Amino acid sequence: MKTIIVPIDFSPVTKDITREAIRLARLIRAQLILVHVVEPPSALRDLLPVGAKIAPEVLQEARKIASARLTQWQKKLHRSFAGVDVVSLTGQPVVCILNEALRRRATYIVLGSHGHSSVYDMLVGSVAKGVQTRASCPVVVIPALGSKASRLTRPTIELEIAGKR
Repeated sequence: MKTIIVPIDFSPVTKDITREAIRLARLIRAQLILVHVVEPPSALRDLLPVGAKIAPEVLQEARKIASARLTQWQKKLHRSFAGVDVVSLTGQPVVCILNEALRRRATYIVLGSHGHSSVYDMLVGSVAKGVQTRASCPVVVIPALGSKASRLTRPTIELEIAGKR
């Protein structure tokens, strides 16, 4: 069966990402795997003297919250699309997403762009850019809602996926 990996971070773009992923899944008859990556609180551990003691507790709570939110998204999406599974991972987002895509033999990865500036992406990094440049399968990047790029590219993406272009 075809599989689409859909990394989500529960930000406002998650709704747009999942909507587009469902459209693609219906077109190619694929299942969706929602993936959320919890990053370990290394900054907390490194900056505070007591950070090493509380970091595992913070990570455990973050995993618990992520699991609950993923389950909510799964139930919400299941109303309109039955083939949705969820995975919560811990680690560096780009690496975790790419490994999950390989493990599942993903047909596509559908993820969102938050529309940050290139300076922000250079300093902080961009998960979308990291996945896009290193993925072994096609990657569909959904532009941030309200950006000029999203208004210009969304119809193009849909037409190309449908093969009508």
